[in-house]
Amino acid sequence: MQNASIPAPAARSGIQTRAEAYCLSIRQVRVTVVALLHSGKVFAMRHILTALSVCLACALPAAVRAEPAKVQFATEVFFDSGSARLSADAVSILDQVVSKSGELAPELIMAIGHTDALLSDARAQTLSVQRAEAVKKYLADKGFERIRIYTEGKAKRLPVAENDTREGRARNNRVEVQLVGPRAGAAEQ
Repeated sequence: MQNASIPAPAARSGIQTRAEAYCLSIRQVRVTVVALLHSGKVFAMRHILTALSVCLACALPAAVRAEPAKVQFATEVFFDSGSARLSADAVSILDQVVSKSGELAPELIMAIGHTDALLSDARAQTLSVQRAEAVKKYLADKGFERIRIYTEGKAKRLPVAENDTREGRARNNRVEVQLVGPRAGAAEQ
């Protein structure tokens, strides 16, 4: 199946209102998603979300379209090699995240887990997810809504250092924590 380009619904003839354009866009996305699922192929969710965002962007007036959110604060939590257990240092950093989030009131917290390259691909993926989930559990226990904490495991795909030294591997055994909120000035509008 080819990638379907989704033209701007408002440009189609016969559409009278933005509401009609919106409904048409949603129907087209639903048909596209169903076609992708029934084709027997696995497609990344981001393609479906991209198609949906294109449809919504075409249907909404410019004044309503959201500006991208921005990372308000970012840090890293480090783990021992092969472990998803939070160390005392990790807890201290997460307590700083809790404090900072009280000041910034983020809309979303992202926890992206990583590993060094010593593990098999499957084990690295599992461990990176476990690390991100350990951060999520800690933050949820501190009062954050679980639904507002996004977790993902990147395994060993995005190293920040070489894996041939102990120091490099230590830097790669991490979870990136980001507090994400609206763009600057959004509250004043």
